[in-house]
Amino acid sequence: MRTFPARTSSPPPGAAAFTLVELLLVLALLSVVMLIGLPAFQSLLQSTLQREVNHATGVIRLLRNEAVLTNTRYRLMLNLKENRYFVERQDDLGRFATVEDLRELRPHKFPRELQVQDLVLLGRTFHTDEAEPVPILVDASGYVDPFLLHFTHDGSDYTLRGSGFTGRLELLTGHVDE
Repeated sequence: MRTFPARTSSPPPGAAAFTLVELLLVLALLSVVMLIGLPAFQSLLQSTLQREVNHATGVIRLLRNEAVLTNTRYRLMLNLKENRYFVERQDDLGRFATVEDLRELRPHKFPRELQVQDLVLLGRTFHTDEAEPVPILVDASGYVDPFLLHFTHDGSDYTLRGSGFTGRLELLTGHVDE
């Protein structure tokens, strides 16, 4: 019969080992941190251009949803001179007032490296020397006035095209006129 030698050494006193439960807890905490931190990290990797297109798309989508759900008209006001936009909501008396209660719809300024050139809206071209903001209407059915927003980013021309019934925004390379 074969015998095995007895264990002659034991771990030194005070030496610690991790239990399976402790390891699982650490993995769970790391997963939570990754879920919270990953979107912020991804936004750092996105270009300024893509971030702005995503923001504008989110604003249009939210306006369409709010307009349909609340049976209210909204206006996306583009201030071409100041390179920014803000949102207005129509009240029961037909007057429009700036929306301040929704964080996503607060006034937004385009970054310095993205310069608006002009806006084509309903067959009319508005330039950056326009004193008044230009309204893009979102009616209660969710219809968005079709538009072409021309701008430059890092020396290249781009067009942001907004379509009417779908409210879809499309980023096109170059100065597109249709």
